[in-house]
Amino acid sequence: MKRMLTIFAVFSLALMCGYKLGKESAHKSVKSNPPTPSLFSDSVVARTETPSWQKAFANIAKRAEPAVVHIRAVRVVADPFEQLLHEFFGEPLPRREGIGSGFIFRNDGYILTNFHVIEGARNIRIGLHDKTELTATTVGADPWLDLAVLKVNTNKLLPTLEFGDSDAVEVGDWAIAIGNPFGLGQTVTIGFINAKEREFESVEGRRSVHSYIQTSALINPGNSGGPLLDLNGRVIGINTFIYNPAGERFGIGIGFAIPINTVKALLDRLMRGGIVEHAYLGVVVESADKPEVARYGIKPREGALILKVHPQSPAANAGIQAGDIIIRFNGKPIHSGINLIREVWIAEPYSEAVIELLRNEQLLKIKVRLGRAQM
Repeated sequence: MKRMLTIFAVFSLALMCGYKLGKESAHKSVKSNPPTPSLFSDSVVARTETPSWQKAFANIAKRAEPAVVHIRAVRVVADPFEQLLHEFFGEPLPRREGIGSGFIFRNDGYILTNFHVIEGARNIRIGLHDKTELTATTVGADPWLDLAVLKVNTNKLLPTLEFGDSDAVEVGDWAIAIGNPFGLGQTVTIGFINAKEREFESVEGRRSVHSYIQTSALINPGNSGGPLLDLNGRVIGINTFIYNPAGERFGIGIGFAIPINTVKALLDRLMRGGIVEHAYLGVVVESADKPEVARYGIKPREGALILKVHPQSPAANAGIQAGDIIIRFNGKPIHSGINLIREVWIAEPYSEAVIELLRNEQLLKIKVRLGRAQM
């Protein structure tokens, strides 16, 4: 009995010591690790701030939006029978209204957009950011490169966007698109530069010679002609078309923009008025980096392989031959066949060009007097 009482006393003493040590440990733990505040506590709300990058996007949108315009292009769409009714009986011709976007690049009312936005339009109306609506005229257009300059007359100076440098853009950079999708009104979307120098033989039935910027900033019908901006709020491209493998007319995050450096190279000619004329070289080309060029006994490499030279063309007169690989045009590297066509078309008709090419692995430099393309 005495032995059992001794064991019970020791056990009780251990329990009391354990309780005291646990209480002190818990007390210290509370002091050193305060409880996490509730999501709704004042301390959390007080520490919540808008991230600086989020403010940057908002500031760019505020600065850029006043210079972005909405475009309504009214076209007459009539079949031969409707045309006869109009001519003999004065019946009104059916009209179709297209929508698009653009941006002001000169404060006296000059606007850049895509040619397909205003193609065939009888009347072009421009909606400004302040809800003013003005009639526009077409100053100059380039159907092949899908560019147009419009002009509105106004007594006030208009806000403008600055041109950036599309060559300096890198894959992974942020991109901001502003436009008028589906005619809903001004809309801002944000994404990345996903790729550069995307090339297509044709775009929506048109032959394409552009090297496009690909972006995930969402573009939809109505965005065409609007600006693609960098984080400085400068224009790096003109949003032009979307890719949707299902054939649907809405964006899925794969959009393409004409690089602004291509636009800058043509802007003087667009401002002269009328339809832009292009230079002519007189060759049929293929990209030299494709595996099938091996059948010509050539190792695939970057450049434009000459498949055919048209007789009495500028190329023929300069001594360019089938099998030559053009690697530079006026000092610019040539990466593909489309790349060469684009550089030729950007050049002034009748200007002199310097072409560097490989012939039997020998580097040659040839001067060519370009002609004028028959459009």
